[in-house]
Amino acid sequence: MLPQLAFTWQLSEIHGWGLVGVHTALYLVEQDRPPLLLEKPLMSSLRPENRARLQPLVASYEQTLALTEQNPGKTLKLRECDVMHALGNGFVPGPPSQHFQGRRNIGVIAYEDTRFDGAILERARRYDRIVVHSTYNRKLLEDQGFTNIGCALQGIDASELVVPPPSGRFGDRFVIFSGGKLEFRKGQDIVLAAFLRFHARHPDALLVTAWQNAWTEVGMGMAESTLVPHPPRVRDNRIDVRSWAFENGADESNFLDLGFLGRHQIAGVLAECHAAVFPNRCEGATNLVAMEAMACGVPVILSANTGHMDLVVGDVCLTLDDQRPVPDRNGSRVGWGESSVEELVERLETLYADRSAAKARGARAERFIRGERTWRAFAEAFVAVSGDPAAAAVSDSAPADRREGPAAPSPAMGGGAPQTMTIQDALALAHGHRDAGRLAEAETVYRQILAVRADLVPVRLGIAQTLLLQNRATAALAAYRSAIALQPDAAELHAGAGNAHQRTAGYRDAATAFRRAVTLRPDWLEGWKALGNLSALGGDAETAIEGLRRSTGQGPHQPVRLSDLHCALSSHDAMAGRRGPCAGPLNVIYRISDGGYPKPKIADKRTCLRNFLQTVGPLPGRMTVVADNCHDETVVMIEREAAEHFGRKDAIRIQRTSLGNGPSWIHARDLALEHDDAEPFYFIEDDYLHLPGAGATLLEGLERADYVSLYDHADKYKAPALAGNPVVSHGGEVTRLILTASSHWKFTTSTTMTFAVRVGTLRQDKPLFDRFTSSRHPDDFAVFINLITRGRTVLTTVPGRSTHGEPALLSPLVDWAAVAAAAAAAVADVGETVR
Repeated sequence: MLPQLAFTWQLSEIHGWGLVGVHTALYLVEQDRPPLLLEKPLMSSLRPENRARLQPLVASYEQTLALTEQNPGKTLKLRECDVMHALGNGFVPGPPSQHFQGRRNIGVIAYEDTRFDGAILERARRYDRIVVHSTYNRKLLEDQGFTNIGCALQGIDASELVVPPPSGRFGDRFVIFSGGKLEFRKGQDIVLAAFLRFHARHPDALLVTAWQNAWTEVGMGMAESTLVPHPPRVRDNRIDVRSWAFENGADESNFLDLGFLGRHQIAGVLAECHAAVFPNRCEGATNLVAMEAMACGVPVILSANTGHMDLVVGDVCLTLDDQRPVPDRNGSRVGWGESSVEELVERLETLYADRSAAKARGARAERFIRGERTWRAFAEAFVAVSGDPAAAAVSDSAPADRREGPAAPSPAMGGGAPQTMTIQDALALAHGHRDAGRLAEAETVYRQILAVRADLVPVRLGIAQTLLLQNRATAALAAYRSAIALQPDAAELHAGAGNAHQRTAGYRDAATAFRRAVTLRPDWLEGWKALGNLSALGGDAETAIEGLRRSTGQGPHQPVRLSDLHCALSSHDAMAGRRGPCAGPLNVIYRISDGGYPKPKIADKRTCLRNFLQTVGPLPGRMTVVADNCHDETVVMIEREAAEHFGRKDAIRIQRTSLGNGPSWIHARDLALEHDDAEPFYFIEDDYLHLPGAGATLLEGLERADYVSLYDHADKYKAPALAGNPVVSHGGEVTRLILTASSHWKFTTSTTMTFAVRVGTLRQDKPLFDRFTSSRHPDDFAVFINLITRGRTVLTTVPGRSTHGEPALLSPLVDWAAVAAAAAAAVADVGETVR
């Protein structure tokens, strides 16, 4: 049997501790594990439905109270209970903890005083386990050497935050909300100072607050502030919030304090607000009021420190990033942050100026909080992380029934007689079912384990994965969220939630989840890939660039990953034509050679040259032919073609070299680099055919991409196993199409050494070309793959308007044999063909 949990604090719906107790108790009652209350619950503060469900707990409390009264001064041992002790700063327990000890004793704390002297450490070490409510608190304990730590992040109750339509009670005012009891730690002095500056610019601004503090001595600590000249005062045993604000510059026209708000009032107030500000200096938990504002869709501004950081998940809020140390004389304020008044004013200006963007951010926050940060998720995590840590280390030989009962026998476990299995063996069985595609059986076993060990994250992860494989995305998302509540810093869980969101068309939430995953694990290539691909689908080019580039890792050859990268990452710039007009003139460097290995071609060198001159269009720019290792006859042929096309043989500049393939390309490139950065150049090899209008088409492409080719590679429509391109899978590239005046274009990951580029781009990329093209045979594939990882783009026309001459590599969908025949006939009209 699982032990009963006993609470040493009061259940109520007035403050944070009370809400922790109420919602955990509701969850335990639902699980048929009602807790034992060791402090009298404030039942009158509970909503009627919660009061009805928890009223039966009062009887056991009264029985326990009678037992303590019969044994004054004694500590009672509750042998069937794990006692959860409420701790304050300094790990000081509340009065009930003096009277009770349990089978295990669990300290529960959200602390802002960060001192750890010998006495505090001694108190903290009394507990079998310590449960905190923020990553900030957990990290501080880890720094002190504690390992017995659980973390459960607090939440909201969506049923009590039903946001009504705005009533218009404040007219057309820009309403700023600030909540939380008045004290130096909460930073209301920062709020007031920033608001007064903002109001001077925007007289329609109104500050609405819920700052009342039942602990007056805590509120009086605001006297430490240097931002407001007057400290608060106590009147009728309460902080006089209104007078404090008025004495420090506010007045009745721009300030309204609502006092203590009931649970039923919160959503109605927040419905009227355009912003909520929380420049808190420290939060030991995650700030319940901030979460309630986010859950109501109010755009929130948070200080980027301490417990608030557990709420900064994706673009769900604006943050105050200028955090300076708070004066700390005794080590009690480690990690506290002093927010900038000026930055808070700037953030308010952002929300004021763009109400649409602010509303969208508020909607993202609402989905996040209502989806992942609920009291139900908290209660599941709270109960699970409070469990016996030994339960997480079941040995191969220790049967589960010696601990908390075996997984129940079922057909999924083999049927027949009841079995005793270790948790580890049962989990392996479930994984095996899942991996073999026996999804119903896998789910059954996972859920049987979950009934015994609700705290095991791998079990919840297995359920989520199995549900997703069954296309039950909504249920899978809930399972991922329950796992995240137990282990909020597990990147794989957030990525899984992202996949589930994506299946339900929740693309914004999916992006937030993937971003959270790579924030937690920056070196995770698969996480970056998921974020990049999703962002590409959603048209977020900048995030696609970041994600897919980082997914490629550090190596020069990551072809499979790069198949996703190029077409998704830069299409935004290309479609917008952001590289500017490229009117020409187009310069050409044509490389021809009589060396190399003979290969079958559909056209000879003269036919290809004649075809190019006929199809490139007007060529007022320079044309240079680099004749490398060419016979005299070839040079004469070039001169004849120049005379035929331009009327004089010196219209084409001919440079004879004896360099070889790679070095002749470097020579051609260096010729281009002598020109201005804006000039476009087309580098072309001697075995290409073109369709009419080639020159104008190249210039069109250069307005949208860094590198342009007219050759649509046939091998990019085949799988690698069928002699296809290495970046291709499933019969085609991952790409995008765009349309210009003359052509359809696709983004592609590589091309040959026949391409167009602007000189400035070529100059910037010179080191890469030096690295991959200086050898005898240029590695064109490697150079373009590496250019893509640096954010360059390559476009090619679809269908191709040019082709390589090898019959097996022709651009698809064009009758290139007819094109070659027409060019050859034109050559025959003017004389001998040089082969």
